[in-house]
Amino acid sequence: MKKVAIVIPHGDDEALGFGGAIITHLNNGDHVTLVACRGPHDERTAKQFYDTKAAKDVLNYQDIRYLLVTESEISNEPLKLFRAIEASLNDIKPDVVYTSFWGDIHQDHGITYNCVARAVRVWGPLAVKQFFVGEIPSSTDQAPKISINMFTPNWYLPLTEGILEMKIKAMQCYTTECKLPPHPRSPDGIRTLAKLRGTECGAQYAEAYMCLRNIV
Repeated sequence: MKKVAIVIPHGDDEALGFGGAIITHLNNGDHVTLVACRGPHDERTAKQFYDTKAAKDVLNYQDIRYLLVTESEISNEPLKLFRAIEASLNDIKPDVVYTSFWGDIHQDHGITYNCVARAVRVWGPLAVKQFFVGEIPSSTDQAPKISINMFTPNWYLPLTEGILEMKIKAMQCYTTECKLPPHPRSPDGIRTLAKLRGTECGAQYAEAYMCLRNIV
């Protein structure tokens, strides 16, 4: 059994970017913990915060940890976010870590990546064997198209129809964040991206990742 940590800036990112990976790890008998950084600070984020619990019931992973760092603190006090992420990961002791991409258009996604990357550094206290960044539709794809910001996957996870449907169902728990077509966060948009990533790896559907570490 592997211990897996999914570190996200806020709820909905786990469904959009890592839903297939979460289900696949569970099917393989692994233990999955979601680490959600941002706490609620207004009506929309409060709804998003509680919707994470509904999405957890769909994905059915084992554990969730809320760091409750405010949006302002993420932007202005990244050291506080780093310490919270580091403490949580040191407690989980994961073998595998997933997080958001450094080039995402949303600032909290990039800051979260920087904190996670520092926490799982090779000569740090953790023995992380695999480290991945994933793509969040309408965030990863919206950054300026320059090389440092471009998501260039080198790791693909094929998805079955059933897994894709569970991923979409989990996203639909976020009633303020799930959009209508042709938005990338609509059910059609999620399916279209999964088809695209599938064509890139010879599968019907897939999730794509950048693998930053793979120690065997």
